[in-house]
Amino acid sequence: MAKLKVEHTTSHAPEKAYSILKEFLTNDPEFRRFDPKMRLEFKEETHNIEIKCSQFSAIVNVLPGNEAHSNSFVVVDLDIAFVLSPFKGKIQESMQKTLAKYLA
Repeated sequence: MAKLKVEHTTSHAPEKAYSILKEFLTNDPEFRRFDPKMRLEFKEETHNIEIKCSQFSAIVNVLPGNEAHSNSFVVVDLDIAFVLSPFKGKIQESMQKTLAKYLA
């Protein structure tokens, strides 16, 4: 599998950013179309989300940002199937846009 890493800083507190991501991943039909058998595992206490499906797997970590502000830092570590490797740049760009859209 090929590896990708996407990072995003948001002005939301970690709890809020995690909640937004959980809502998106659970309910967005566009995201779910990638694999209807996708498995999501939410770890409330650590603000981590594990995503597993046939063509990729990912770990989403929502971390506290700068202590002076109530912001957070989102890190997505993604493993994609080799067959998707030629689209690595497009996948990364799409993930960055999605994070920016939902965590604006």
